[in-house]
Amino acid sequence: MGTYTIHIIPPQGSKTTTIFKVEDFVLPRFEVTLRPPPYSLATDSAFSFTVCANYTFGQPVKGNLSITIDNTKSRKCQTRITRNITISGCTDVEETAAKLQIVDCNVYSLKVNAVVTEEGTGVEAMASTTTSIQRRLITLKTLYKDQYMKPNLPFTLKVRASRPDNTAGVGVPVELCAGGQCTNLTTGVDGLITAVLPNYQSVSVRMKALNSRVNMYSSEYYQTLSHYFSPSNSSLLIYAPEETLKCAEAGQSTSQHILPVLFSARDQPTAAITVQVVSRGSIQYTNTQDYQLPSGPLPISTEHLVEPLPPPLPGTVRGVINLTISLPDTASPIVKVSQFHPPTVSSGAR
Repeated sequence: MGTYTIHIIPPQGSKTTTIFKVEDFVLPRFEVTLRPPPYSLATDSAFSFTVCANYTFGQPVKGNLSITIDNTKSRKCQTRITRNITISGCTDVEETAAKLQIVDCNVYSLKVNAVVTEEGTGVEAMASTTTSIQRRLITLKTLYKDQYMKPNLPFTLKVRASRPDNTAGVGVPVELCAGGQCTNLTTGVDGLITAVLPNYQSVSVRMKALNSRVNMYSSEYYQTLSHYFSPSNSSLLIYAPEETLKCAEAGQSTSQHILPVLFSARDQPTAAITVQVVSRGSIQYTNTQDYQLPSGPLPISTEHLVEPLPPPLPGTVRGVINLTISLPDTASPIVKVSQFHPPTVSSGAR
């Protein structure tokens, strides 16, 4: 213990001197942790905090807990509640929203301080935290959307509803409006809303969660749509798989995959379609093949349609073809697949 001086003299250059002090360090005999709820809402009727006091070797501490909850307001809205209780290890402390004046005083955060005094010794340890009072229960964010709204083909949009702790917003009623039509949807167990827009004239999508309450902000979503123009109303759309593609089997250099492609064509029973796979800045696979373009149903779920799918435009056919692509081992972890039929249509998916 004491003060030490270190001198460093390099072969060339000036001397450098550093002084430092070594002192006794006593490990804490016990520590206190304070855990707030995952998130707190302005509509909650009460707020619970978990306080734990444990020795460094894991055993619970017995003593007195003094916990203070402050609503961080001032003047007549200032509320600071202190409670003293006996603790042995962990305990939950709850206080009502009414006493903390959450609604009346528009409280946005709570500051909590916990002090544990060890029984018999009077040794103290403390912990503190600040928790925000959320006023938006649900956030709507884009998970996936087609790059373009294309003639004769539907546009797919996937939006995730999440809670303040980023868990899925399950069973949330949502109103969706696009192309002059509105419909009510409900998020699934994964918090997802899948919307299929069949109207090429749609220029934007609006959503609003329908479960907003007093003293809470509404949850809204807005997305503009980019349109792909084709004089012949012909277009291609890769129906990209949601799951991760499997790599090649042991001993094989490539893996085969089926890629559904939605198409709209005018007076064209066949087409030479080129598929190109790009990864790591280089072309990993390319192939051109003739395909029949028969009219047929599209692989979309009618329950996701915002409005009924209109019939194909006069003189056009609409359907789906399955393209086979070969992915080499070097095409990872992300690939961009492009397919085109020059000169009228092109499409891409990542």
